[in-house]
Amino acid sequence: MDFWAHVERLSEALAETSYFDLLDIEPNASVLDLTDAYHRALRRYHPDQHMTSGSNREKQQQLARICARVGEGYRVLSKQSTRLAYLQALKRGEVRPQAERASLGARRDPKTEKARVLLASAKQLTARGASAGARAKLELALQFEPSSSVLKTALAELSSPEPAIGSANESSAKEQNK
Repeated sequence: MDFWAHVERLSEALAETSYFDLLDIEPNASVLDLTDAYHRALRRYHPDQHMTSGSNREKQQQLARICARVGEGYRVLSKQSTRLAYLQALKRGEVRPQAERASLGARRDPKTEKARVLLASAKQLTARGASAGARAKLELALQFEPSSSVLKTALAELSSPEPAIGSANESSAKEQNK
């Protein structure tokens, strides 16, 4: 069977295809085997691998749906607890349990995401020595996530008068004591 006929058939049966069949692994496969199968499936089905000037949009969408399910399968099967829950669901005849679909499709809270981005930006500013800018980013992040202990700790560390370990101030102080 040629590749596109295989893709067509898989796309039609995707809702009934287990993650194990999709990734072509056994239920008792190791995480290493799972990872290898995941990468193999991505190389095989990723839409970017099959882009040509005459690419059919429908075929590209089929590949995108298959890749999404491959990633979903990897996320479920890579953790022992979710793999066991999935195996139990398969025994009940559920190829894709309802609770799993809901949790995989859940989006992050926009406020949490904004705070995460601001924290990353603050870390970059701190690394460049722009502590005032980093402090402002952290204070803004705390407005989005006021109960975040990570943000509070980062702001406290940035505001503390003690230099960070390995900083230039610490090494110059050691040299002066000699």
